[in-house]
Amino acid sequence: MKISLKILRCIAGISVLLLVAGCVTHPTSSTVQPWPGAPPDGYATFLMYCNPSGRNGPLVSIDDTAAFKMRGNSYTWIYVKAGEHRLRTKWVWLMSGLNLDTKITFAAGKSYYTKLLVSNDGNPYVMTIRSGLLDVPEQVARKQAGTCWYRKPSVQQIDAVSEQSAKSNL
Repeated sequence: MKISLKILRCIAGISVLLLVAGCVTHPTSSTVQPWPGAPPDGYATFLMYCNPSGRNGPLVSIDDTAAFKMRGNSYTWIYVKAGEHRLRTKWVWLMSGLNLDTKITFAAGKSYYTKLLVSNDGNPYVMTIRSGLLDVPEQVARKQAGTCWYRKPSVQQIDAVSEQSAKSNL
């Protein structure tokens, strides 16, 4: 059975269109959320974004409250009560070595812009994946997160302050 050259060209053209449509990496302007405004009194704004594509990102918790789930090419923000907080990321079990556990202090009225970094060492035989957090200036965050999808957080704000921070403020 012979397949005509015309049919093969048509199939190839459709395949290319489907591949290109699937590779669009930035949202339309109708899906981009407005940039967060000033935080409420006594709170800070915490915006996090991640540019690499991929479905599985970590669950981000602040003081054991699940704040949001990151995905590749997405951003979100929440308001966090001023003071010291424990920030943790929890990846799926296959990538649990990427989990982070750190303390961060938020000042009232300030905005914090953080990029979730995920990288590998580029070795084609043994892949080593690393994760980290990078604080960036607002201008950089606006440019990079502006090409990402907005993800609604699990909570709008974190009200608790870690016990250690509360004791140090007395």
